[in-house]
Amino acid sequence: MKSLFIRLARLEDLKAIERLSDIVQAIHATSRPDVFRMPVDTEGRRAFFSASISDDRWRVWLASKDERVLAFSMSEVIDKSGPIRSPHFEGHLHQICVDPADRRQGVGMALVQHTVRDLKARGVDRITVNYWNFNTASRALFEAAGFAPVETKAELL
Repeated sequence: MKSLFIRLARLEDLKAIERLSDIVQAIHATSRPDVFRMPVDTEGRRAFFSASISDDRWRVWLASKDERVLAFSMSEVIDKSGPIRSPHFEGHLHQICVDPADRRQGVGMALVQHTVRDLKARGVDRITVNYWNFNTASRALFEAAGFAPVETKAELL
């Protein structure tokens, strides 16, 4: 996408991140109100985003055009080593949201690719993402970016 600028988020970006987070939250809360709150705990969410922006394990990226924030992503480097697992670090893309007005223009793919490049540069052994079955837009984005299912999580309904 021409003239798209991707940069690390700063604390002064919290309002833009929260605006986009509300969009993601509404999608999730509509489909799974038993799991996702609506409205959210705004103070708790602000504390979470603030801590993530300040924590070296996390990256919060913003995609903008002409000073307007179009999207954000959140990723984390996680040490998955343990007594039954080989030593390795996983990069996990926790959240991504593109403003509905800016979807289908390459913003999401550019942000996913940027996040993946950053995680690889940070030395992770694998990169993962989770998405809910009802979130078909996320599934399509991640499949187009090359992500493939490797584990299935089932829920007793």
